[in-house]
Amino acid sequence: MKKNTHLLEIGKDLSKRLLWILGFILIGVVFITAILLGVDNYYQSKVYYGVKLGNMDLSGLDQATALKTLKNKQDKLLSGVTVVCSGKSLIIPPSEVNAVGAPVDYYWLDSEKAWKEILAVGRKNGWVQNWLKRFSLLFKPSVITWPIKYQAGAVEKKLRDNCGDLERPMLEADLKYENGWRVVPEQMGLVINYSKAVNEIYKSLSSGSLVSVVLSLQEKKPQIISADLQTLINNTDDLLPVNDLNLLGVENPILVKRTILRSWLGPVQDNGWKLTWRQDKIARYLMEKVITEVDKEVQAPRFQMADGRVTVFESATPGRRLLVEDSAQEIAKQLNNGSSTVSLKIEIINSVAEGDQAWLNGINEIIGIGTSSFAGSPVNRRHNIANGAKAVNGLVVKPGEEFSMMKTLGTIDASTGYLTELVIKENKTVPEYGGGLCQIGTTMFRAAVDSGLPITERRNHSYRVGYYEPAGTDATIYDPAPDLKFLNDTGNNILLITKVIGDKLRFEVWGTKDGRQVIHTYPTIYNIVKPAPTKTIETTELPVGTKKCSESAHNGADAYFDYKVTYPNGEVKEKRFSSHYVPWQAVCLVGVSSLSSSTPSSTTPIKSTVTSSLEL
Repeated sequence: MKKNTHLLEIGKDLSKRLLWILGFILIGVVFITAILLGVDNYYQSKVYYGVKLGNMDLSGLDQATALKTLKNKQDKLLSGVTVVCSGKSLIIPPSEVNAVGAPVDYYWLDSEKAWKEILAVGRKNGWVQNWLKRFSLLFKPSVITWPIKYQAGAVEKKLRDNCGDLERPMLEADLKYENGWRVVPEQMGLVINYSKAVNEIYKSLSSGSLVSVVLSLQEKKPQIISADLQTLINNTDDLLPVNDLNLLGVENPILVKRTILRSWLGPVQDNGWKLTWRQDKIARYLMEKVITEVDKEVQAPRFQMADGRVTVFESATPGRRLLVEDSAQEIAKQLNNGSSTVSLKIEIINSVAEGDQAWLNGINEIIGIGTSSFAGSPVNRRHNIANGAKAVNGLVVKPGEEFSMMKTLGTIDASTGYLTELVIKENKTVPEYGGGLCQIGTTMFRAAVDSGLPITERRNHSYRVGYYEPAGTDATIYDPAPDLKFLNDTGNNILLITKVIGDKLRFEVWGTKDGRQVIHTYPTIYNIVKPAPTKTIETTELPVGTKKCSESAHNGADAYFDYKVTYPNGEVKEKRFSSHYVPWQAVCLVGVSSLSSSTPSSTTPIKSTVTSSLEL
């Protein structure tokens, strides 16, 4: 009996202890929950502790303050990154305008994405995961890099254009014939590591530090020196063929004079130095002098509308491509054999297997039209518009093919029938080809939109141009970029027909309607900004008293239109085309006999922008 009573007392004691333990646990849970809820409530409209955007600490800031801090930092980043090369300072801006008014992008910041990432820290997952993340922030901050769309190629080109004159090419010692053979001494090279500089600029931006990037010159040592070649001078003529060399494989043989052949000889290391036919020198010659005579693009057939019927006016032709390395190897081999004729290695590209008429399959009706006016254009601009329209006319875009305006236009210079117009570039008047071709890009853009085709690349002009009103519906093009591109997703061939009617340009897209419904709104234009007063620049490039102005000043503005395509299967694709136009200051050059001290000259420091009198 006593034993049972003892056991009962032990049980009661354990129960009391268990109740105490459960009570403490419950109190702890309530306490911790209260703390967590309190933290949740405190940071409901704040950025969590330990959150950084680049090198900018946003911990605990209320959202309004954090957003203001972010925008202030964004403004600083948009002022550009400073690059120093040999004492010269160069600013890499987000974008600038090239010589013909086309925009060139270097980088742009996605501040909206950055803000979303900031707010998502400690909030984007489930309750447990969020609190684990918040706890980890006490020990390790969450560093968000600035979301940047970075055009590394454009940045590198700007660096090369502005700092490349500081470089000096590395030259190997070589042999050269000038009334006898002589040794050309080697030269130590000085080069800039552009890839490293481009990466450092990106790091400066993504971290938000805006640290200046210094480009340093590095020595590049030649491997072949003069002393290696002195003993080879007397052995050169033994290798030269008696006759000139004929390269076969194209319509007319390509003659290479014996004097040119001498330049293909060069030293190589093979158990000591010896002279041989250097394939790298031969390949360089082929690239510089021969490839343009050999290479031909595949030419699709071209069609025209005549009496309501589509007819062929240019039949399809195959293309060909010079195999440079293979040809260089064959030439070296045949020269060693003493031959004076060599057949080039050429690849024939036969992508046109079907007949011309097969390209007309699916071309039954107009599916879209684009128009624009070039009233008031000068003579050369009108000529270039007609020439560009001719280059597009009759082109067939196959199903699934991406159309590229720059590829279609090809080379833009005198050889393809274009005329020049004067542009103001770094305080000088310079003739440039192609004025008017943005009329082609704009009209094609409008036709593609009207056809309901996906636009894969399009850029508006940096400033409003009267020829392309209403604002927001233009498309600038410039060789090699920006380009206008669209995709043929109709499932049938489409045919592009261009017409110049008085002051109007009309592009017709022929194909087969597949039932898609296209809606594009009229542009909304807002944020009108007046330009600065006309800027006058003295120049000695014009006769004294002569005044040469750029196009008239343009208001800045923003514009957008909405594009909606509903496909027969019910799929809907929507896109907003937004355009930003900077206020454009008119610039005039005035001819003077000598520049005043206050007038900037073409040798004044590196500029971020140029002005142009050429309205594309």
